[in-house]
Amino acid sequence: MQGCRGDLEGEISDLLVERLRGPCVDLATRVEFAEKAMALGKKRRESLDKDIAENQLRLNSLEESVGRMTASMGTYHFARNRFLTTFKDKLGRATEADLRIIAEGEFIPEGGDAATDAMLYEGINGRRDFTTFQKLYGLQPETVRKIRESSCYLQTQN
Repeated sequence: MQGCRGDLEGEISDLLVERLRGPCVDLATRVEFAEKAMALGKKRRESLDKDIAENQLRLNSLEESVGRMTASMGTYHFARNRFLTTFKDKLGRATEADLRIIAEGEFIPEGGDAATDAMLYEGINGRRDFTTFQKLYGLQPETVRKIRESSCYLQTQN
């Protein structure tokens, strides 16, 4: 058996997957290759565990984004729009269309939600009274959206 040690032929890929050829491979060599394969498997599992954790953070961020989008639709969207319009009226800047919006609803939220309200200024049909938003929150809607996006990004990095 000792003479066979020099006859060992093996191929080691970048994943340390060995394919041993020949009948003369001794037990110590086989154990060594098995230990390398187990160590590689452990590293791979740790890497996959890290990937799973990162993907879970991304999923949480996406769920939060979907929640924000859902909250901006329908009744909540109308309530947030009405809240801003009511504030615009308190500033003495309400138009006749604004007064109709205020008169249509029954519920006005008691507090601000800058992140959701900033989304009301997006798109073709978005609000255009940027001064009202800035007077209420001290920032432009675009600035609030950027802050929100960067905080969501930072959450996925941690």
